[in-house]
Amino acid sequence: MPIRFSCSCGREIAVPEEKAGGRVRCPQCREPVEVPRPVAREASDKRGADHQQRTLASIWKLIEGEHGITKAVTLLQPEPGGEARGAPAAPDGPSLGRYPIAEELGRGGMGEILLVRDPDLGRELAAKVILGGRAERRVVEKFVIEAQVTGQLEHPNIVPVHELGLSPDGRLYFTMKRVRGMDLAALLASVRAGAGGGGTTSGRRRRGKRAGRSSRAGAPVAGEAPSLQRLLEIFLKVCDAVAFAHSLGVIHRDLKPANVMVGEFGEVLVMDWGLAKVVGHHDPAAEGVVPDLSGRVAREARGETGEEAALRTADGALMGTPAYMPPEQARGEVDKLDARSDIYSLGAILYEILALAPPFAGKTPWAVIEQVTRGELVPPSRRAPGRRIPRELEAVAEKAMARDPRRRYQTVGALRADIERFLGGQTLAAARYNPAQVLAKWVLRHKAISAAAAAILVMAAGLFLFFDWRARAEREARVREAIEEAARRTEGVPRAAELAKSRRGDGEEDAGGREYQETPEEEKAREEALEAYLAAASALDRALSLDPEDGEARRLRGDVGLELGRIALLGRDYPLARRSFEDLPAYGISGDEAERLAGSVDKARDRVLDWRKARLETMAEDFALGLASKERRFDNYVMDDYVLEAAGYRDYQTIKILARMLSALVEKATREGAGAVWTAPERETARFACRVLGRLDIPEAFSPLASWMEVVRDTQLSIDAGVALCNTQDARALAVLEAARERLGSDSYAWSEIRKFYRRLPRQDTERTGSMDADSNYRLALDLLDRGELDGAIEAFSRAIGEDPNRAEFYLARGWAWSRQDKNLATAIADFSRAIELDPGSAAAWRGRSDALARTDGDETRSARECVEAAIADADRAVGCDSRDAANYLARGSAWMHMDQWKDVRAIAWENAKADYTRAIDIDDGNYPACMSRASARRDSGDLDGGIEDYTRAIELQPLAFGAFLNRGLAYSKKKEYDAAIADFTRVMDLEPHSASAYQYRGETYAMQGLLDEAIGDHRQALALHPGDKTCRFTLARLLVARSSKHPDDTAGRERRAQDVEAALGELETLVAQGWTDLEALRNDRYLQPLAGEPRFQRLVSGR
Repeated sequence: MPIRFSCSCGREIAVPEEKAGGRVRCPQCREPVEVPRPVAREASDKRGADHQQRTLASIWKLIEGEHGITKAVTLLQPEPGGEARGAPAAPDGPSLGRYPIAEELGRGGMGEILLVRDPDLGRELAAKVILGGRAERRVVEKFVIEAQVTGQLEHPNIVPVHELGLSPDGRLYFTMKRVRGMDLAALLASVRAGAGGGGTTSGRRRRGKRAGRSSRAGAPVAGEAPSLQRLLEIFLKVCDAVAFAHSLGVIHRDLKPANVMVGEFGEVLVMDWGLAKVVGHHDPAAEGVVPDLSGRVAREARGETGEEAALRTADGALMGTPAYMPPEQARGEVDKLDARSDIYSLGAILYEILALAPPFAGKTPWAVIEQVTRGELVPPSRRAPGRRIPRELEAVAEKAMARDPRRRYQTVGALRADIERFLGGQTLAAARYNPAQVLAKWVLRHKAISAAAAAILVMAAGLFLFFDWRARAEREARVREAIEEAARRTEGVPRAAELAKSRRGDGEEDAGGREYQETPEEEKAREEALEAYLAAASALDRALSLDPEDGEARRLRGDVGLELGRIALLGRDYPLARRSFEDLPAYGISGDEAERLAGSVDKARDRVLDWRKARLETMAEDFALGLASKERRFDNYVMDDYVLEAAGYRDYQTIKILARMLSALVEKATREGAGAVWTAPERETARFACRVLGRLDIPEAFSPLASWMEVVRDTQLSIDAGVALCNTQDARALAVLEAARERLGSDSYAWSEIRKFYRRLPRQDTERTGSMDADSNYRLALDLLDRGELDGAIEAFSRAIGEDPNRAEFYLARGWAWSRQDKNLATAIADFSRAIELDPGSAAAWRGRSDALARTDGDETRSARECVEAAIADADRAVGCDSRDAANYLARGSAWMHMDQWKDVRAIAWENAKADYTRAIDIDDGNYPACMSRASARRDSGDLDGGIEDYTRAIELQPLAFGAFLNRGLAYSKKKEYDAAIADFTRVMDLEPHSASAYQYRGETYAMQGLLDEAIGDHRQALALHPGDKTCRFTLARLLVARSSKHPDDTAGRERRAQDVEAALGELETLVAQGWTDLEALRNDRYLQPLAGEPRFQRLVSGR
């Protein structure tokens, strides 16, 4: 007799008895499996008797003691001391616990659907099975909750669940009613085909997708395709089931025709509650929700169309179906889903009942999701112009599917009531009626009336018809006006063919090897044309809403729609182009032609995506070499060029590629932690990915950035990741950055850089009331501090301290807030001192007080020098508390640099400062402020080459930070390397066009070279940016006087000399008016001596 057993993958295996105790290879998963030895029949009986006691107690063990299913354990375990019912002896064939298995109905990613037989009651059941031996905790928990929720929804229109159990071989399952019939999707397919038929959608069985469904092979469904009334009756039963679930706080979240089963005898059952959410309870289905960014080949391999493929949870389970999910679900806002989300999906089902097509369609899930999130709903009557769709039902579907949940039906009951009113011939809340229509409905509902009443009604009807005739005439006039408006809108506007004349074609490279970009003139012309055709389409839609049968309006709308799609395609607005082409059959253009045009959109998009993918791969290769490498093929590109180019792609493919770039770095950071050493190519790759992801304005860009921010420990890379998260403007970034702030320290350089962009994020949803506890006030204060709202932050910190006066971190944070204002340094010192009292081991508190002391000009008991000496002592304590924190050495180096104002200790102060900065760099070689500080110390102490070296390193760390360029330019200028200095000052102007200092310093460098015209021009630009800079104005006057003496002694030269003298005198007069008081310095300045004979100068320096 063969030995039968199951592999961990679920495959049933039968081998001869002689292989007992050996190992065989599973024919399905190809893994080696140990063959069990035969078990005596008595042992088998004992195993069956123990089966019930092992169910959820074992399931609980499978998920490692998680308490999320405690309620299910309580419901299903036998009573203490009770006797568990024994299962019958195991049958000879394969079984699932006590259920013999008849056949497999389907198989999916999590498990399989089996047809089993109940040996006690002699009935067939469907069993949904997952493989407990290999399932993750979250999968098991979701499975149990699905069974439990469905089992407790006892309603005639919800599939009943009978038992949840664990088979002796470790398979978790639940059994449910076996339903014979077809799902609503198949039923609608039969309507489309014009006759009834068995099977499911498109005549195919859906294997492994639908729990509990089956139909007899080849069994025809009696009768013709159902009428609209029959379909609406089915829809009402679906509403009953959903309303019942809502009354118990359960939201389905995956309502669609394929999840509605219509039995052989007319019963209607809502199926697949696997994504259901119980309001107020943990939601395992929402854990790890990720976008399915897999390619077209993978989707086709799974057999998914654009309508079926969907957002997926991390375990691969579908998180809804795009064509039927509400916009909030399509955006991934799982926490915002409520009963109105199901109402939207019910509206989508009603839409398909009316139009016999899903409300949204596309080649890919993301194409559908883009339409859903934008609310691009085409009315059913336009989607299916050949069907006579009642306008009232169309209004119901559109209201249920409103993009804003507040505009939908607020309850399923309200939606159901409108459908019942339609079937009863009454007016609907969602529709509008004219008097004649209201009267007609009333007459139809009240046919059995007296003759006298009928005569009165006839007279009333005559009056109504007269008014209706007048309304029709007015409507026809408005239709003509709308048609004329459309013609005016497009008159003289270039068509797509004209706009494309100067272009090389979609997706081709420009002369520089980049994706072709429109010139500003081309973009303006295209956008103006697009606006004109959109306005024309709107006018014609208005005409057709007034008179759907107007042939001229329909023809013109087809022409406008065709042109609109072509212009949108030219601008790579693929969703608009596709929607425009898909709408064309409603306006008389053949379906084949519309399908061909829609296909051309997909081809154009795929061509561009392929080109972009290749381009991003080229960029990755360039980063792998390093942008400073001499082996680069594209040495004319800098980081900014790549970032600006890639940020313009704005597609999901770009997110996937950039996420892949970051994934290797995430693995390294996770593996090596704070000790990770990053190469230049790795830094450039991370910086590029972060800067682009932060600019894409697509929600899915958040996840790879968050994953990187959570593991990276390098200062500069943390800044790049934090700034990128701020740039996403995604509320989810708040929690990630809050953890980063705690890790980095709110007083750290890294956080100070991230803070500059923090206010771009939405505010935390926190009430600012006095009833908040200490921690809530503290978190609010940190948020306000990072947004630059200093007064509000200090108030919140003070409330936190009032609630709990013994928390050192509260005083520390308030101290940093006070220290932002020099006038409050004494208050800051008091807070830091209190933090030190409460936590003497806090390096941050010693460091904070050191910084505040070094910046004071002395206090009541100490001179300025004594305060700086105390600052050095505090920094020593900070280093003692944590000798591995670069920030502590940076603080001590800064304190030593404050000592350079006293000549007797200046030299030793510089040396000590340089030593501390060096130690900080040794600990963190990516520490930008340490590099900048050591560069300044080296430059000030006369080591110009060393200063230039450090400034160059700082530029490598932060290529966009203009301070390093400015200071390096000054060092080059001191070395008299004027060309290098001018190049650095010019780079500052590129990075910060409003930097007056860059113009002033470049002007001074030009003056050192004798280039007076250039020097004067730069000083004038500096004053335009900063008119109150007296030193700059004084220098400009000197330069004008110097140039006046350079002009030749001829008529033109004398005229220019007079102009320069006049300008110099004007600058000096302005200088004095601005408050310059040292007139003696003006009188004796050797550069101004040529003005000594000028009466205006004499009056100026004499104070008259």
